Amino acid sequence: MELYKNLLLKIKSDINESGKFGEAIAAKWLRHNNWSYIDFTITDRGDEEYLNMIDLYDQKGKKPDFLGQLDGIDGFVLWDAKFHRIYEDHFKLSTKEINKYSELLSYFNKTFQGVSFYIIFMFFPKEENGTTMYLVPLDDFLGNGTDSKFGKDPAVQVRVEKENCFNTSEFSEEVVGEFLRIRNRSN
Repeated sequence: MELYKNLLLKIKSDINESGKFGEAIAAKWLRHNNWSYIDFTITDRGDEEYLNMIDLYDQKGKKPDFLGQLDGIDGFVLWDAKFHRIYEDHFKLSTKEINKYSELLSYFNKTFQGVSFYIIFMFFPKEENGTTMYLVPLDDFLGNGTDSKFGKDPAVQVRVEKENCFNTSEFSEEVVGEFLRIRNRSN
């Protein structure tokens, strides 16, 4: 348990480690719920077409972490995991990042006309150690968000809504273990 707590402290303080941790919990949640998806966080597949697709998404805006399809909805979801702090009952994203996601969504909608695309953020509050996830659509930031600051940068914030909250506690400790094993292999 002490190793778990120490690793969480390190993950929370390192932005790159935080991102990878959020992605790991998100992938675990998608698998647990039997959602089919493409994992864009894996870049060592050796598949040139796949790598070109990832580069294209980066050029068009922001690369999502996952692409999936929802049962009963005609379209696709571009998922992006965020291991972030909650700021006074709000999640914040920089205006620059929101604009990049908007550009990506425009690219998909123009390229694949007649197909609906949605961007949904999977927020894992750092305060809750990855045991809770909130789903927040990009549209909430674009239509219902209020101006704010993210550090010194302009940002948009949206209120944390409990009806968009999911328990991920059964995954968080397991994911920390997997995360530690992956880190040790890459070092």
